[in-house]
Amino acid sequence: VNDALRQEKLQYLQAKVVYEELKDILLDYEISRLDHEVDGPSAQTYQAMKEALTSAEAVDYLDFNPEVGGLDVTLLGLKADQLHKNDAHKMVFQQGLIPELENRLKSKCEQVAQYHQTAKSKEKDSKFAFAKATQLPSIIEAEKLCLQEDKKQPRAHRMSKSTQHVQYYQTLVRSLEVSEKLITEYKLEWQKKYDEITSDWLAAKCHAMCLKIRVLQNQMLCDTYTPESVCALKQIRQSLQTKENDTKKELHRVTQSLKAYKSIGMGFDDLVQLYSDITAEIDNKKWALTELRHSDNNDLNDLWK
Repeated sequence: VNDALRQEKLQYLQAKVVYEELKDILLDYEISRLDHEVDGPSAQTYQAMKEALTSAEAVDYLDFNPEVGGLDVTLLGLKADQLHKNDAHKMVFQQGLIPELENRLKSKCEQVAQYHQTAKSKEKDSKFAFAKATQLPSIIEAEKLCLQEDKKQPRAHRMSKSTQHVQYYQTLVRSLEVSEKLITEYKLEWQKKYDEITSDWLAAKCHAMCLKIRVLQNQMLCDTYTPESVCALKQIRQSLQTKENDTKKELHRVTQSLKAYKSIGMGFDDLVQLYSDITAEIDNKKWALTELRHSDNNDLNDLWK
């Protein structure tokens, strides 16, 4: 099946190459006809070739029935024989067309061969060039294999990069595990010693700061209490002590008097109240006598007037 398919594909490609080359020939003819007039026999040959090519193209479009084994229905009811009946001059222009077609295809094959063998195709002999052109399928097949290998290389490179990425990731994980082990087993042990040393240093620093504060305090006291101020403060202290002693003595005397008054009992309160009443009555009488004197003086003054 593969051989038959390969053969059908080869025949199709050969027919396709001939068909495209015939179209190029007709295109060149049309371009040259625009530039200058073409002689009669040549124009008739190209016209017949154009009609034959058109008929061959139309034959492919006759059978449009999609059902296999169905009715024999064709486009517009035309038959292939009806289209080929105008090809009576096919043999005439084929005799002159086939050599030209061969030359054009040969030239293109040589150009393709030179493209694929630029470093080894310096010979100008067309025989050797065409011989190299006959090796073109094997050359293209080799280049195709090379391209496939080149396509595989990036894939292999990607696979290698992916493998390296996995290896790098695993190495990183192992490194992290080792780092964690070092931290837990070694760093924490030394951290304890470091903390002890740091705490001792901070304690010594605090003690030194306390000593500095005491020195500053003593210095401030020395600056504040000079010998002159100390003498003055001693005198003030003696004066205050004397007043304090006097106050204590007075307080003791009053306390003793209060105790004596309390020992008398409730009669002392009555005596105090009676004394207050008598004093108030004397004051009232003195005020009345004073008022009386003022009134007598006023009466005498009235008599003398």
